Amino acid sequence: MFNVKLLMLGSYMFMMLCGLLVFIFKCNYLLVSLLSLEYISLSLFVGLINMMLYGGFSLDFMIIFLIMMVCEGVIGLSLLVIMVRSKGLDYYGVLNMLRC
Repeated sequence: MFNVKLLMLGSYMFMMLCGLLVFIFKCNYLLVSLLSLEYISLSLFVGLINMMLYGGFSLDFMIIFLIMMVCEGVIGLSLLVIMVRSKGLDYYGVLNMLRC
């Protein structure tokens, strides 16, 4: 018989692994990297919500986690805007990031 909690945990881990693989192997564009990081954060958030609801814990930590996700997104979009305004593109595979 299947354990539902274990099956759901496996699906969230699979979602996180897919986002991590996209982040590792398709990281030439900054926008793709930011989207994969947001996907990883979202899958972690949904997994934590389900674990906390099944465990009977308080969801106060999730508000703090959502605030941190929003801050991560804002910083990433700010870097994207700065990079597009200064270089003209978000393809950083050809750019040397150590040189100003």
